[in-house]
Amino acid sequence: MNIVTESAPGKLYIAGEYAVVTPGQPAIIAATSQTIKVTIEESSDTGTIHSQLFGGLALAWYRDGRQLKIDDRENPYHFIIQALQTVEEFLSDYSIPVGYYNVRVDSALNDRHGIKYGLGSSGAVTVATIRAALSYYHFKDPSNELVYKLSAITHLRLHSNGSFGDLATSTYGGWILYRSFDKEFVVKALESRESLSDVVNMAWPKLEIKPLEIHESVELLIGWTKKPASTAQQLDLLAAKTKTKSLSDCDFLSESSKAVLGLADALRNANWSIIYQTLRQLRALLKHYTDQQGLPYETKPLTALIDVALSEKIAAKASGAGGGDCGIALINRHDQLLKETIIAKWLSANIIPLNRDKEVAYVDRV
Repeated sequence: MNIVTESAPGKLYIAGEYAVVTPGQPAIIAATSQTIKVTIEESSDTGTIHSQLFGGLALAWYRDGRQLKIDDRENPYHFIIQALQTVEEFLSDYSIPVGYYNVRVDSALNDRHGIKYGLGSSGAVTVATIRAALSYYHFKDPSNELVYKLSAITHLRLHSNGSFGDLATSTYGGWILYRSFDKEFVVKALESRESLSDVVNMAWPKLEIKPLEIHESVELLIGWTKKPASTAQQLDLLAAKTKTKSLSDCDFLSESSKAVLGLADALRNANWSIIYQTLRQLRALLKHYTDQQGLPYETKPLTALIDVALSEKIAAKASGAGGGDCGIALINRHDQLLKETIIAKWLSANIIPLNRDKEVAYVDRV
């Protein structure tokens, strides 16, 4: 019986939030040790999807030709179904026959009550599903670029409004320097090209995904505020706001780009004074920008998380679009006493450290 399992890590934004939605703008993103696993097992007359992400809910699916169907009134699995559909459409270019199978998702990106940590579960489950489906159909040695582009096409078809940096990080693993692609170009290509493989094989304007080599002394601490937040909702709010003139988009993008690239160099060289200075600069820039746009960004728990780090002369900031979820701090991994001090203070402030004894995840693929 054909059965395969693939996994993908979650993600945390280190720098470049909001700006990265603009094609070509840089961001630094790190993969987490927490992962999502997707298992696909051969079936006969029907298929099922079962996931911890939705309370263990199991749903049956059926086929209409090459289309996978679930009653939309019962379907919380849009990312999984669309990911499977995208892979099967891509494989149709190679005349690979399709069949029924069962899908199981096991996630470490939520707590035991099913509350998500804000580590990019929708991106990770998409990437893991794409990998598992390609493996299930014996597509040999898929590149990271292929997996990323199929994942991005999946999210484009679901009208996702983010930068897709989460998909890049869950695909490549480790730390990456990411620049998002021109979505309008790719959407038009999907509409005009005869095959999905044509779109996958073309160059996507502005896209850049580069592994970022971090000095061995740099350690990422992650604190979870236990307040869920939605990046998609934050970006919807931003799109609906009337922008003010005191900090133009151009100024914001320019300042963000300089800070992100400067931080990348500092992380490579363990320049702690620049790391400290730049994280504080990025925090102030994001607070200023979101305040002007009327967006909720740094919640009281996130401020408490950051204040703990600052009290120990360690820079920290919110990760991602804000409004809840996680904050980060960067410390020297050789100072274990400082690490334990910050963790203890976070716990006292009801902040949950997510990676106390774990390293950043890497995906061993080219």
